Amino acid sequence: MIPAEHPASRMRLLDYELPEALIAQHPAEKREASRLLVVDRARDGFTDTQFAHIGSFLRPHDLLIVNETRVRPARLFLQRATGGRIEMLFVRPAGEAGQESWRVLSKPAKHAPIGARLSTPDG
Repeated sequence: MIPAEHPASRMRLLDYELPEALIAQHPAEKREASRLLVVDRARDGFTDTQFAHIGSFLRPHDLLIVNETRVRPARLFLQRATGGRIEMLFVRPAGEAGQESWRVLSKPAKHAPIGARLSTPDG
């Protein structure tokens, strides 16, 4: 059992199924036309709108943080010695430049502890 304060425990809160049809394959032709989901915590509701309307949701002294990161197509499907499948998403390089180590998210995380020996399905 992973302790509640462990980062892997918190990551489970972010794990959900997203239908592939809802994943954008290309950016919107006009960036301001991209979709925006607004969470209204006071009313426990959501608004599905476009980014062009973001100004109507911001109040004085709000902080808007822009995330310009890109998703890397670095996903591997691996197997444990028992045959169990592990999915690994390579997030960012770890350590010093030139090292060949990476920070990864694994699913299921509990079956891929540090040091686990994994292989590709073809060996």
